[in-house]
Amino acid sequence: KEQLNDLDLLGIRVSELWLRPPANTEARVIPQDVSGLNLQEEYVTVRCQCEQRYTNTNTFQLESFEVRVMSFWGNTAGALRASLGHYLPSDAQVLELLDDDQMLALDDEDSLPERVTVTEFRGRMPFYMKFSRDQALFFLIQVLDFMKKPGLDARLNKLMEESSNFRAYNAHVTKLLISEVYPLVAETLGLPTEGTISSEFFGQALERVASLDRLVNEIELTVTLGLKTWLAARSCLDAGNRLRHLEGEPPREVPEYPFLSWSPDHFLAFCDQKCNLAKAIAEAHKGPPRLQSEQPTLV
Repeated sequence: KEQLNDLDLLGIRVSELWLRPPANTEARVIPQDVSGLNLQEEYVTVRCQCEQRYTNTNTFQLESFEVRVMSFWGNTAGALRASLGHYLPSDAQVLELLDDDQMLALDDEDSLPERVTVTEFRGRMPFYMKFSRDQALFFLIQVLDFMKKPGLDARLNKLMEESSNFRAYNAHVTKLLISEVYPLVAETLGLPTEGTISSEFFGQALERVASLDRLVNEIELTVTLGLKTWLAARSCLDAGNRLRHLEGEPPREVPEYPFLSWSPDHFLAFCDQKCNLAKAIAEAHKGPPRLQSEQPTLV
């Protein structure tokens, strides 16, 4: 048997997979010194041409984009797919241009050339990657440090007062992070500035490791609860509970914010209401409100 790392890909020839319970769960401690993190992981940069773009009237049409494929995933077409996630549809092909100008469809196990063509693509950004565990920890630690700034609570309260609902408040918080956190992280990790100073980039870069690693997930949940960005907190809590289930642990609940455990429809209805946090939380402790679709109808 060969031990796999969290982000290893399974080949199509794998017939059995054995799971071993974690030997020690006490090791999930936030690093106090980021200098011990390996932020400069080896990688290859792949230039991708788009044969067909997912477009509508509000979507920027990409002709090409770059992907930073981290070495811990290997240098294969499957690693490229993992780096692009849902932006590359599962039935889209990754093509290599051969010397005779013919296009070769690459299987997931095939080596990855420096340039490829994808037959379909649903992204809008010019640059993509997935963070390593250490890179994700560094990013989240920077956000935690930002949350310790004097006067931040007052700034967040003011943003909440000015927001029409919790979704709008989430957008205001994102602008704060774009201005005060993301540029430092991008510079430290050596990322191109074009297309990376955005919530979409950092969200897609973080999502895979945060859904596989308990420590990263728990720090992200702490961050989202502290910033009161409920949509991100709900997603993070769901991912963490899937990991807890795999380890034989009960799901985590957040008693002070019961709406995070409501059904998707009730939760989204909560996020669409006016940002009176104290009143909203007090009402939430009474249980989810009746939706319009649940209202009784006269016959």
